[in-house]
Amino acid sequence: MKATYLLITLFFSCSFTNKEGKENGIKVLTIENVKMVQKENNNDLVATCTNWKLSKKNVENFFTNGNKISADERTNNYYFLPCEISGTLIKNDTTFSYSINAGSTGELIYNGKHYAYYGCSSPACEEFVLMMPDNMDPH
Repeated sequence: MKATYLLITLFFSCSFTNKEGKENGIKVLTIENVKMVQKENNNDLVATCTNWKLSKKNVENFFTNGNKISADERTNNYYFLPCEISGTLIKNDTTFSYSINAGSTGELIYNGKHYAYYGCSSPACEEFVLMMPDNMDPH
């Protein structure tokens, strides 16, 4: 009985991690410090952005819980905040540059060119972005 339990546990732990130890096919290689991507006069927002940080696990979770979205969806359904965090990651054995905007959107870049936009409206992303999408409701 213990041997069966051990085999089942081993099977499930291996099925969610690929041969390189990357959960969900994503391994974050680098994370750069937050940068302001547009001039902002609101000192509170600048301070909030400056203090925003992501861990490698946060980046992995963003791209795991997020969905690919179109450029129109990115513009129409998500907020754009003046700060983002970028770096490099491996997804499905391909190395990408990434950026994550504090307004719950991200981008993967391959060889210097746009590859895919991501948006994360999952409650799982709420803990590591500054503003979640709300169907652009002004209230």
